Amino acid sequence: MSSQPASAPKEENNQEDDIALLIRRHNLSLTEVQRSLLPKQLQELEDTITALRKFPLQDGASEPATLLLLLPLGHRRS
Repeated sequence: MSSQPASAPKEENNQEDDIALLIRRHNLSLTEVQRSLLPKQLQELEDTITALRKFPLQDGASEPATLLLLLPLGHRRS
């Protein structure tokens, strides 16, 4: 039995837990469409943060400060 298949459901459960926490913390009332967009948006944020960590800051700081701007779901940046 491989450990690979076990890690995928665990990661998926963690993401579901993160989404549930965000919904509770911000008292969100989401439509099914909005709720279905959250996993992709969270993954994009994680990918962006990971990419930012690859570039050291000029002042020698260990990690860049990351500002996360929470936009209403369905809002598109132009």
